Amino acid sequence: MTSAQARLAEIADWIGRSSVARVAPVGGQVSVGPYAVIVSCDFDAPPRTDFAAAALPLFVASEQADGVKLPTIDTHSPDSQDRLRARLAHVLWKVRQGDLPPCAVIGLNDPLEPISDAVARAGAADLDVTTYPLLATPLWAFSPDELVGLTLPLLQ
Repeated sequence: MTSAQARLAEIADWIGRSSVARVAPVGGQVSVGPYAVIVSCDFDAPPRTDFAAAALPLFVASEQADGVKLPTIDTHSPDSQDRLRARLAHVLWKVRQGDLPPCAVIGLNDPLEPISDAVARAGAADLDVTTYPLLATPLWAFSPDELVGLTLPLLQ
């Protein structure tokens, strides 16, 4: 397993822990749904677009995901998670603070553009992908107001 794959596994584990049902104040469980979902894919193709508006897909190249245990891809909106923008901002904050392993996160502006083209435009084409996971997340669902303060690309 490469350093990037080990780091990706740590990120996937944190997402999994952030997605489990919580105890309700009056008993029982409250389903929260997936905080985010890591999606292994071909970066030479455009990203999948079949995710619900409140879902947070984080696309990763298939080569980086090889051997990493990833949860089942859930394309639905989470039942009871924070708003999409808040979840993405929180992931970026945790990476910057060192609470999640170092990685690169780039934004995808065009659902028809191959991810590799967006990676190159973001200046991440030369990233050492054996050391650092490279995650790409769609931004086309965000309003201009929601994009304020989301500093991408993050090349940590």
